[in-house]
Formats: sequence, C-alpha cells, structure tokens
Amino acid sequence: MANTFQVSRGLSAQELTRLGATTAGLYVFPESAGGAVTPSSGLTVAVAAIAANGVVINGTLESTAYAGGTVTADAADVTNPRRDLVYYDQTGTVAIKKGTATAVTSTTGPALPILDDDEIAVAELYIAANETTIDAGEITDRRQDLYGSVLAWAEDTTERTMSGNTITTLSTLSVNIPTTSWIRVRGAVRKSGTTDTISFGLTLNATSLGLSGAVSATTTDRGTFEFMIPPYNASYSASYHAITGPNGGAGAQYAGVFNSGASRPNATITSVLVRGNTNGTTDTMGVQYIVVEEMKAI
Repeated sequence: MANTFQVSRGLSAQELTRLGATTAGLYVFPESAGGAVTPSSGLTVAVAAIAANGVVINGTLESTAYAGGTVTADAADVTNPRRDLVYYDQTGTVAIKKGTATAVTSTTGPALPILDDDEIAVAELYIAANETTIDAGEITDRRQDLYGSVLAWAEDTTERTMSGNTITTLSTLSVNIPTTSWIRVRGAVRKSGTTDTISFGLTLNATSLGLSGAVSATTTDRGTFEFMIPPYNASYSASYHAITGPNGGAGAQYAGVFNSGASRPNATITSVLVRGNTNGTTDTMGVQYIVVEEMKAI
C-alpha cells in the first residue's frame, strides 16, 4: 500500500531536543555506519549490519556491532495508521518501537514513539490501517548526521609522547571525500610536559598540510581546534585555515593560522591523520572527540 501520510527525513521534535542538549547527549548515526532498512516480507523489514565504533549514542561511541537481520512490526490497527521506529541501542540490539495509531486529519496524525536515552533511530515505518505489507515508500531513513555530513568520529584519549621535532600521529580516521567537497576536521587537544612550543597539523592521504594549528608554550594546555580545507582546485587549493579556541592553561589563545603550503591531493581523500610535534626534549599531546565532515561545494 502506498504511503498516504508523508514524512520527511528532517529532524523530528525528539531529535531536535537531543540536538540542543549538551555533548553528553550527542546522537550521531552517519550512513557510513550501515543500518539501511529495506522491505523484507509482510510487516518484516531487513536491517543492514551496523559497524562497531560508527554510531554515537548519548555521547558514547558504540563499540558493539550489529550483524544485520530482520525485525517485524506489530499488526496494523484496523482503523487508523501509526508510525513505528526501528532503533539501535547500546547493547547492539535492533528492534522496533511501536507508535500509537491515530486518525489523520488536516492538522493531526500519528506521532512517533519516544526513544529511551540509550537508543537511536534507524528508520521510521508508516503502518497504514489494515496494512499487511510494508513497501519501500513506507520506510523513511532516520539515520542522522547531526553535525553535517559526519564521515568519521574518534574518541581517543591516549596521549602520545613527542620529542625533538619528531612528528607523531595522534589519531587516524578513514573517510571517503571527493575532490569537489570541503573538508572540516574538529576536535579537542591537550598538551602537557615541558614549556616548549608544540604544534599540530593534518595529513590527507600521504600529503602533509604542514604543522600549524595550535601553538603553545605553557606547561599544560588544552583547547579545541578546527581545520577547513577547500575543494581541490589547481589555483586555490594550496591552502587551509586552522584555528583553535581559548586554552585552559595560561589563559592565552591558540593561534589562528592561514597556511599556503602543501596542496590538497587531487584525489579522493581516504584517510585523515592528526599529527603533533614539539620543539622540546619531551612533551605529551592527545586529541579527543575528533569529527571529520564532508561539506559539498555549492
């Protein structure tokens, strides 16, 4: 049966509420994590595998994968339609949360059920009155990239030791970004150790964009960082902008840097490395909550 109660893929009221929450309430389900929902038979739908470390639920990067399988909705109401949610939770389980059947008028219709804090929506199912078979038009993708097109997320609290101008990889993320898209890399950084200057930068594939970004001479320092890299263009792409927020050490600010050094590779970006360096004998540095986003060129 065709869907007669149209729903968009836009954020639901529940998702908007979550979006306005603190970092502890962050929910991110990028399509790259898997979980596509398709019709199977009757009121049963198939849910593709969901990768470990691909989904953020309530501020936690989930390490439990879902192997893929099928879930079945309850029987349809004989009079009114309803909206169900296929969800994934922090135990790695995929299930269906049943909505309430409600008559459709010019101003009202069935509402989505409320998910618990340890659950995230995968897809919405429209169950029409007397429905016996769910078709593709009655499935709405509810996976959400709440921070734009999030391609990768890392929560790595390990602080690496750096010494004497030796460049150290702090974190590595796998992505798939075409040459026509902007790249934004954001996260948090912490440095401890000596009072020598430290810096950090990015490597895209095998191309280093230099070591700039944050520069600090305090013993302990912490803050946020953001790199913006434009689409590849032979005349313009040999540049990027990096800036970080106030630190928690001496109260100074990290430097904002416009770099006109190495060119972005003229190829699909498949890996992003965040790297650090120190001018001193020994420093330690770590990065956390790293988000890599693809922003398509207009």
